[in-house]
Amino acid sequence: MNADSQAPRLPKPATLVAVAAVLFAVILALKLTVRTPGFGFPLLYDIPVALLAIGLGLSGGIAGAVVGMALFAIGDAAGEIHSNVAGYVSRALTFFFLGGLLGLYADRLRRAETRVRESESHFPAAIEDSPVVVWQQDRDLRYTWIHNPALGLDPADLLGKTDAELTSPELFRPVAR
Repeated sequence: MNADSQAPRLPKPATLVAVAAVLFAVILALKLTVRTPGFGFPLLYDIPVALLAIGLGLSGGIAGAVVGMALFAIGDAAGEIHSNVAGYVSRALTFFFLGGLLGLYADRLRRAETRVRESESHFPAAIEDSPVVVWQQDRDLRYTWIHNPALGLDPADLLGKTDAELTSPELFRPVAR
């Protein structure tokens, strides 16, 4: 009903995968070229894993975790200091929990948004031939939409305005006292 209430659109899946691939490649390149100990480049793999999970859901998050883990292993094998088993387990848990949970919640959010859109689509049909006036106002009390405005007013003349802007100030003086 209100265009402002719609969730922002995500880029196309191919775009998300391309951006994640570039991020994975840049992080691996940094890991392989910067030899100074103490840089936390492997932690940066969380970013493309999260991006894939949010954009593509659970399957994207798990796929991102697998890629992140593989690149972590490649970077670790090429480095001078190697992670022990605990380091690998820690990274794997982080990648899979991050990708899995974000992906799961992204999938659930998308399903909930679809159900809300379907539910909201029934409302206009229900009030279409009804003589009642139905409206919605934002936090500033401006009309965001209106059905069947009173006195034959045009909805376009009401949208974006407050009641105070639509009536004369003289009518509000007794109420203000």
